[in-house]
Amino acid sequence: MKAGNRISLRQISEIYRIDFALVLEWGEFGLYPMAEEPDPSVDLPTMETLKRIISLHRALGVNKEGIEVILGLTEKIAGLEQELRSVRTKLEWQSRGWGTEPSASLEIEPLG
Repeated sequence: MKAGNRISLRQISEIYRIDFALVLEWGEFGLYPMAEEPDPSVDLPTMETLKRIISLHRALGVNKEGIEVILGLTEKIAGLEQELRSVRTKLEWQSRGWGTEPSASLEIEPLG
């Protein structure tokens, strides 16, 4: 990944006014993926996770173990919501008599 697509943990600690050692500890604990060479950094999509971690820590005083549980449960809930949407879609298709799965019924013939 290009250097321009990453932000250093030092910059993050300065921007969010949070202890660099704490941000580094969270990464070493495995709360988010980070590159360690030459300067500890994260990619931009990981910044969203890091912002959530900082928010949980600041607003609620949650420690790293609690944050790990919260992030895991949040991920699990997102997976279950996706599964529920998929089941609802299949049921809707079945109730309308369109077949069992949308993908099986969406064959498109080429033009020409």
